[in-house]
Amino acid sequence: VQTAGLFVIAIFVSDFAQAEKLERFPSIKSKLHRAPIFRHKSYPVAWTAAQKSNRPMLLYVSMPSCPHCVKMINSTYKNREVGTLISESFETVYVDRYAQADLVAKLRIKIYPTTILVSANNRVLDVIEGYVEPQTFRLRLKTELATQHFSTQKR
Repeated sequence: VQTAGLFVIAIFVSDFAQAEKLERFPSIKSKLHRAPIFRHKSYPVAWTAAQKSNRPMLLYVSMPSCPHCVKMINSTYKNREVGTLISESFETVYVDRYAQADLVAKLRIKIYPTTILVSANNRVLDVIEGYVEPQTFRLRLKTELATQHFSTQKR
């Protein structure tokens, strides 16, 4: 997790060029927004939104031919409780392994799907690899949100 955290700041700067490329190619852009829960189409856009909302980011790294990735979207992300928690608590972005290959390489993703939680101050909070059942995933997200909430409170 710490190794991935070192790359997050560099990713933000270099991924602006990738975001501009996606804007020029609508067919790629439309494929990235696979489910309504994924609000943003690129890391820089999600990061900017996280700065404004002071909410953490949720990056879902996937690839189209991955059966576990499809299952994660269809059963876990589309679960009502998970969806509500995510939409109320995170700035979300779908990261396609092929369309955003530079970002995936910098994050050193080897297992698909991978969900990465990043704080608004660009610190990796958690890396969740592989398919996760909805209730287990929801509890893991709630734990990270609680941890982040207490670590940002001032006494």
